[in-house]
Amino acid sequence: MLIDNSEYAARAIDAAIMSGAKRVAGSLQGTMQKVMLRTSNGVDSSDIRTAYTLNVRAFVEKDASGHGVAVSTSIKGLDVESAGKQAGSNAKNALSPKQVEQGKYTLLIGRTVFANLVEAIGNSASAFSIESGLSFLPDKLGSEVAVQTFSLTDHGQVKGGVNSRSFDDEGLPTRTTSIIEKGVLRSHLHNSTTAKKWNTDSTANAGLIEPHPWNLEVSSGDSSLEEMISEVKRGIYITNNWYTRYQSYKLGEYSTLPRDYAAYIENGEIKHSVAGFRVSDSIPRQLRSIRMIGKERSWVKWWEVHTPVLCPDVLVDDVTITRAT
Repeated sequence: MLIDNSEYAARAIDAAIMSGAKRVAGSLQGTMQKVMLRTSNGVDSSDIRTAYTLNVRAFVEKDASGHGVAVSTSIKGLDVESAGKQAGSNAKNALSPKQVEQGKYTLLIGRTVFANLVEAIGNSASAFSIESGLSFLPDKLGSEVAVQTFSLTDHGQVKGGVNSRSFDDEGLPTRTTSIIEKGVLRSHLHNSTTAKKWNTDSTANAGLIEPHPWNLEVSSGDSSLEEMISEVKRGIYITNNWYTRYQSYKLGEYSTLPRDYAAYIENGEIKHSVAGFRVSDSIPRQLRSIRMIGKERSWVKWWEVHTPVLCPDVLVDDVTITRAT
């Protein structure tokens, strides 16, 4: 069944142009998925879900671009205007970027970027990743792995979660699993095979091959974006990224390239846009160095974030910035 969603795309484009963009590109995707499972153990289940994702890329000049994302389980719930406005205003703010010196900075991580890192945390919580040596969370159950203000939950079904399912790939009813609660690692993600091996219960996260998260939720904080900016003495604000690569999955050491609008912050004020740099750090260190968490959250899912994440902005201290090569 084909549905004409051109009106929603047009509204996103108009919002971006009204916010300062001169040219707009992007994609609006709508899917309806029916999953059926029948096994020799008597499982006979089916599930139908819809998902809509909008990506808006706005441009003012060649070196001035912005990005906006909207995610919803229904086309009417898709906040296309906010995505377009964010992309357009970020593109306008990205004009005339300057180079940034290498060193340690306080990093204000926008939710699109943080969702990319949170997805890695969810994948690292998989028992399969731990057994494969691809996780930075082995032997950490019951230990503090993040600041007390950080909690991470996986939902098999949740409002707004476009990867919701009523059953996993083994036919078990999906559920909510607390991965990190107030900084403490509470659970790994299991299917029946890993659960039996680890002498525990399945968390109903079975995939075709390995257990994986469904929809990840980061707890909200109590800070606005403006309040976080005001607390930065010397820092950088990044709104988007790509080419996240891991030097060590086991240690969670990675680097990523910011793209689109990024800004230099000094003494609580945004001074100018910046470009041409790389973020190099480890996720475990960042989890222990979160200073503030935003109170506003939104769902993020796009080609750099495959698992939907309900995510806030975060402020992280002492992040290494190097020149992009």
